Amino acid sequence: MVIVPPERLNNLLGRFRNVLSKPQFENFRSVMFGLIISGYKEHDVKSMKDIVGETKCQSSINRFFTSPSWNLDDVMKCAQEIIFSTVRHDDNMEFLIIDDTVCKKYGIQSEMVCYNHSTVLGTVLSHDYVTAFYLCGDICLPSSIRLYGNPRKCNEKDIQFRTKIQLCNEIIDEHRPMSKKTVILIDSWYTGKEVISNCRKRGYHWIGDLKPNRIILYDGKRMHVSDLMNILRK
Repeated sequence: MVIVPPERLNNLLGRFRNVLSKPQFENFRSVMFGLIISGYKEHDVKSMKDIVGETKCQSSINRFFTSPSWNLDDVMKCAQEIIFSTVRHDDNMEFLIIDDTVCKKYGIQSEMVCYNHSTVLGTVLSHDYVTAFYLCGDICLPSSIRLYGNPRKCNEKDIQFRTKIQLCNEIIDEHRPMSKKTVILIDSWYTGKEVISNCRKRGYHWIGDLKPNRIILYDGKRMHVSDLMNILRK
């Protein structure tokens, strides 16, 4: 049985036609519809293909992901324009939340897959991503994603290795403010000189966690953050 997307969804997805070719758009529409219907089930190409019906070739959807000739930034920009045109946003303040996360995998065939550490899952076979989430008024949406590859994997694929700090700064560099004040939220992994300097250069505010053994410079003296806390308490 073939499930046909409702007309309202077709109209919404139709706004992506300008950044996708006709075959790309057909696969994009099938994938979006499949993700919506599958809900909380596990998402993979086969399950999405089964949901949208037997008429959609699975290899076509596979190529849509593995050999993309479409541009993710163009698709994300189009999505953001749709959201900003229909949902209230705050002209005074916006937040960009940057963190890393692992996406568990079940086979070693996937490109750049390797064993990564997660505080929730432990050390698992996975993809490791640096991600950004945008929050402004009633708007909350994923805004960017960067796949991290360890030095060995990058060397095997002849890809330039970039640290998570560098990927974080790439996300900050590509951000285009929509409000007067931009606040970057980061955890202790990214709270260091490189990221903070980049925020200051762009006029962004930042809020970050700090490990107690982090070395900082205060009043001309090098000390642990925990030592600074003792001074501030006094």
